[in-house]
Amino acid sequence: MEITKAILEKFAIKLLANELKVEEIPSIKQYADQVTELLNSKLHHRRKGDETSIAISKSMINNYTKNGLLNPSDKKKYDKNHIILLSLIFHLKQVLSLDDIKTIFNPILKNLEVSEVKESVISLDDIYKAFLEFQKEELFDACNDFEDRFKRVCQKINNPFENHESKDMIEKFLTVLLLVAEATAAKQLAEEMIDTYFKKADVKTEMKT
Repeated sequence: MEITKAILEKFAIKLLANELKVEEIPSIKQYADQVTELLNSKLHHRRKGDETSIAISKSMINNYTKNGLLNPSDKKKYDKNHIILLSLIFHLKQVLSLDDIKTIFNPILKNLEVSEVKESVISLDDIYKAFLEFQKEELFDACNDFEDRFKRVCQKINNPFENHESKDMIEKFLTVLLLVAEATAAKQLAEEMIDTYFKKADVKTEMKT
């Protein structure tokens, strides 16, 4: 079966339909069991391999808290901000190390710790909405640009595979490699930005204190 823009758009719609949206997050505080149930109902579809595995567990939440990626719960209850951060952690750790995630989360967590701060430049709700919108835009941009991508793939295999019986599978294989190459390039750029603008900023802050 030939890869087409329509097929990729079906993939994108399927992925976006199962995303946890801000309006689906309860405004009242939840116990850990309720939080994991909510997150796993939405994020489990993104897990590959073991179908019995889960996206978020209570032990993960405890470890994230101990390692400074998540603020402590309030009497074992977690609010909307906790759930947003857990969803972001799940997505980000597909690309970044937990150490890098902690580094970029530090300014957000510090802001959340200060109860006197009633207003900030951008709320965590808005950050999460922006992330989901970026994800949607990137998925459909990838679909819209697919013809150009596919031309690049075809240029690699016109010779000597033009009439080969395995040409269709080779096209799919090279298309996957192209998408992975793009994802790897984006990952490396993100890591460079974290090292340059976040980790160096943390060092300067430590030196001042």
